[in-house]
Amino acid sequence: LDEAEASFQNAAALHRQAKSVLGEGNDLCNLGGVLMWQNKLDEAEACFHNAAALHRRAKSVRREGYDLCCLGEVHMQRNKLDEAEACFHNAAALHRRAKSVRGEGYDLCCLGQVHMRRNKLDEAEACFHNAAASHRQAQDKLGEANDLCHLGKVHMQRGKLDEAEATFYNAAALHKQAQSVVGEGNDLCNLGKVHMRQGKLNEAEASFRNAAALHRQGNWAIGEAKDLRNLGEVHLQQGNLDKAEAVFENAVALRRQAQDVLGEEYDLGKLEELRLQRKKIHN
Repeated sequence: LDEAEASFQNAAALHRQAKSVLGEGNDLCNLGGVLMWQNKLDEAEACFHNAAALHRRAKSVRREGYDLCCLGEVHMQRNKLDEAEACFHNAAALHRRAKSVRGEGYDLCCLGQVHMRRNKLDEAEACFHNAAASHRQAQDKLGEANDLCHLGKVHMQRGKLDEAEATFYNAAALHKQAQSVVGEGNDLCNLGKVHMRQGKLNEAEASFRNAAALHRQGNWAIGEAKDLRNLGEVHLQQGNLDKAEAVFENAVALRRQAQDVLGEEYDLGKLEELRLQRKKIHN
């Protein structure tokens, strides 16, 4: 990432020297993305602001929309929801002007996530429906799958478990078509949570096992650890303490491997609760 940061800074300097407004705007947007990955949010925000100004000067409406969407994501990370909402609205308007259906779909999905954080479920549902429609029109299966995953969470929050189940199934099918292993794993994990709330423990167990296998395939240790934690909860409800203990131990090992201190502490707590429960049974 440090090398990428230096490369984009050099490229921006060269484009500035060559008076290529569009090129410099592209470089600053890419640089902002690298800075976000490094959690350098002040620098990222400045880059996206400057990129948007340059793309406005270059009359590149679509790229300015993308800059504003990225800026909105910075505000989301900082929990500045008013600023994030304004950015996503403006980005969607620009992408609509530029006839970028895919871009508008992404903006609407981000806007839906703002509404979710505010617990405005009607607005969130409308955004995710519209985002999915845009991505379907653009034949962007990955985008549509992500929208449906968020929509499923809205249904879950409302207790509409049948709708949530159908939505997560559809999201998983699309993620599979798009060859997004981690995305499909997330859908199956959410599906497992639906099955747990429906009291379908066998289906929940299968969903969490499949989710863990996919996250393992995608080399996402934290995702796999979350799946195993949920699988452990299923085993507890099934009264199988030995299986639950083994699964929680694996989850702890994965958290440690990923240096996820808070997650590791939580899973160790679950393990300790289980062992206390077993002692009470034996006593």
